[in-house]
Amino acid sequence: MNAFVFLCDKSTEPECLERLLFGTNPGPFYERYLSNVREGDYLFLWNYNTGVLRGPFAALTKCEANIEPNAFVNSPGHPRGFPFQVRVGAVEEYLKPVGADDLGQARLLHQTNLGPMPPAMLNPSQLHTLLDMFQAKNGDTRPLVFEGNLPLVPGREDVLGTAFIFKCDRTTGGRCFSENVMGASVQMFRSVVSNVQSGATVFLWQLNERKLYGKWKASTRGQYDPTAFPEAVERSFHAVVHCTREMNLSVGIDENALRGIVAYDGSIPPYRIDQQQADRITDALLLANHAMDTDLASYERKQGEGFLAEDGHCVRSQGELIIDNMLFSQRRVHAYEKRVQVGGRYLRCDFYLPPSGQHREVYIEYWGMLQEPEYAKRRQQKLEIYAAAKIDPLELFPRDIAALSEVWPAKLERYRGA
Repeated sequence: MNAFVFLCDKSTEPECLERLLFGTNPGPFYERYLSNVREGDYLFLWNYNTGVLRGPFAALTKCEANIEPNAFVNSPGHPRGFPFQVRVGAVEEYLKPVGADDLGQARLLHQTNLGPMPPAMLNPSQLHTLLDMFQAKNGDTRPLVFEGNLPLVPGREDVLGTAFIFKCDRTTGGRCFSENVMGASVQMFRSVVSNVQSGATVFLWQLNERKLYGKWKASTRGQYDPTAFPEAVERSFHAVVHCTREMNLSVGIDENALRGIVAYDGSIPPYRIDQQQADRITDALLLANHAMDTDLASYERKQGEGFLAEDGHCVRSQGELIIDNMLFSQRRVHAYEKRVQVGGRYLRCDFYLPPSGQHREVYIEYWGMLQEPEYAKRRQQKLEIYAAAKIDPLELFPRDIAALSEVWPAKLERYRGA
């Protein structure tokens, strides 16, 4: 394990610490030293304006080109930015930095055209001297601990084996469900999001519905992305994790069920939970979805059987039940299985919305069993009949049901107008 020192000045230090990203320019300094950075190496950050050294941090990546292409490009005096970058660990063992006077006394400074500098690459003796200095400065004699690919310090071993609960509302939820990306405010990046490891279990708490959905698996580490979630009210949902949907459980668990597993104060569940709690949440989600598989096909019933919606409609599947109840809760006039004549043929649409002041007539089709070849064939035949009649149906799928309150407005928007 090696140790390196990256440089910053007054203009770039805040961005380095906020993004947890260190950068450098191409050239001899990079080629000789910083190109050798590997995951798990010790890293320090030297502000050559103030003579302050911060750290230690841990490298979470190699030093490579354009991890964040937009980073540092707006820094005064650095028009090219710093294209070679390394993502660093959020765990900073020592709050108090080491100053130039201390480094000078330890003979860890040498003169350059930018002023006194510590070595770009520390040998083992220099590293131990520096760690001793940080420990003395902070009154702590405990060694830094690294485990796996995640930097740990004593008292912070809970970073490993941790699951996460991200938050969304009606504005951001659609993107979370459709793109499988979770966001948090930039203030949460250092303390929470940067600790998310690839493979970590992720759940999503819907603030408006006060329900928890799941579950996802992180496919990337936590990242800082200044372009993420432009629709967010806070305009600062820049701490993100990209995920894959591990279990497509479309029914969430409510607040009472969640509090029975994760006790918390206030109205918002914690971002971090332990793996045992995550397993219990998964069990609760499976129980809530016990009769529903990943595409809701198990809810398709024989003719004459079904589910009773809140408005009295007897529908054939759980997916249709959710749609019908949503239409009823929004006080939208609708018909279930309306008979439609197309030339000399008839078909029945799943739901029909008559024209209103907000939209033209809408024919809704919910496709819940497309994994069955015969069902998929009938869908294609039905769409051909619609096309012959120049009718553009609004199609819904099982993946839409889990986020219907977010997906529905966008789907209905294209039918706006007379």
